[in-house]
Amino acid sequence: MLTLCYETGAELKCFTHTLEEARGILDACCEIIRSDKVASAYGDSVEYFLIKGSTSSDIELYKAKIEQDLRTLRVTVDAKPSYSPDVYNIGEKLIVRLISQDVREIKKIRENSGNCSQECKKI
Repeated sequence: MLTLCYETGAELKCFTHTLEEARGILDACCEIIRSDKVASAYGDSVEYFLIKGSTSSDIELYKAKIEQDLRTLRVTVDAKPSYSPDVYNIGEKLIVRLISQDVREIKKIRENSGNCSQECKKI
């Protein structure tokens, strides 16, 4: 997947708040393993580290290197963009209009090709 992203020129991003969340998860895993609260531990992340036999020091190292590892993968850390409903949302009326337009065009193509069933003609 990364190769495809690189080949197509995709700009890979990680939001700052996502990076902070990952650090928090690593902190929690580290604390569970350091304080030997493994019996009450749950979640995929801590389970991963337990299966791997990771120590709290190993997890601290992951945390310290996370930004470097992202850079190695050509992922930049950026603040999330501001939200603008006018830019990112399509109103329901516009969606209905666009879908209706597409359906009419498909129906026209099928009718002209002779491949339109009775059900197609009802649309």
